[in-house]
Amino acid sequence: MKINVKHSHGSYSVFVFEDQLAQHLKKSKLLKTKNLFVVIDSNVYKLHWKKLYEDLNRESSILNVYKFSAKEKNKSHTELIKILKSMFDNRCRRDTLLVSIGGGITGDISAMAASIFMRGIDYINIPTTLLSIVDSSVGGKTGINFNSGKNLVGTFYQPKAVFTDISFLYTLPERELQSGLGEVIKYSFIAPEKEKTFFHRSFNIIINKNYNNFIKIISKCVKIKSALVENDEREVTGSRKVLNFGHTFAHGIESASDHKIKHGEAVVFGIITSLFYSYREKLITAEYLFENLLDIQPAVVPFKKYYKLINPEIVFKSMLGDKKNNSSGISLVLINQSNEILVNYSGNKNGIIKSLIDMKVWVKESSGMFKKETVEK
Repeated sequence: MKINVKHSHGSYSVFVFEDQLAQHLKKSKLLKTKNLFVVIDSNVYKLHWKKLYEDLNRESSILNVYKFSAKEKNKSHTELIKILKSMFDNRCRRDTLLVSIGGGITGDISAMAASIFMRGIDYINIPTTLLSIVDSSVGGKTGINFNSGKNLVGTFYQPKAVFTDISFLYTLPERELQSGLGEVIKYSFIAPEKEKTFFHRSFNIIINKNYNNFIKIISKCVKIKSALVENDEREVTGSRKVLNFGHTFAHGIESASDHKIKHGEAVVFGIITSLFYSYREKLITAEYLFENLLDIQPAVVPFKKYYKLINPEIVFKSMLGDKKNNSSGISLVLINQSNEILVNYSGNKNGIIKSLIDMKVWVKESSGMFKKETVEK
């Protein structure tokens, strides 16, 4: 599967396939006679480097490797400087091609390094987690965390290509695979109406690891995101902001838990909280709220135990520093009865905290029998 993504300076292709990386790299001709600088997740290195080395080295002349410990705390200016120093130490030049191999953390910091090294060099992305495959590998956002805030420093910088080999998912830890569900749930809300049933069915496909159907799920996610990015590459007009559905809450939950809750898990909790907040604002009815909660319930079960780590007051404080906020305060992305995603919706402390409490109660119940009467008043 090949998906073209247009941007302000041209376009690139996202290739989605199974165990054909060498063939796709060769066909792209991006590595031909290039000096490569590879930034790779240290866990991926342990599991896959022998094969990756063969795939990369047959097309390039010089190959240097930087092993990166892909933890949220390492998505920092300190680690970014280490990567840049290694690039200089290995005599990288403007014709060097940076190759990012790993999940979203690796991809974000690698892409940022590429965007600022000698004012920008080419890079390609080889995402290895479900979360990065369906979300962060497409769209051109780069970034690091700063001052306790998520992705507060970064750039917009597009790759030359994205190579998505789903065979990497075979060795992905269970929790990491399930974490990718968060972004897939998001697509179930922003997808065209005719696609919603497909996405609802995809939840169990992912949980049960029915890999034969993954390429179709991934391709639909990438197509939806690429269309939104093409219309609003730098989040100026607002159409791209629908991709942030649930994310203001999610980033607050993630940071407040000191990243004990993973990004995809936080997105699940954030989407549920956004639904409750939308209900509180009378944007949706109780029937709409619980119908949608029941639709996504199968995907919530794997994360149920983590709700106990969520402290609404601390989450609210974390949300105050979110980069999506504006001069009016906390900026939420909500939904209305017509399935329209509403961006730049001003949130208030009382509604945010009560909606977080509603979310925790519903997740705890997990039976899906949460009643309208039990919503925190």
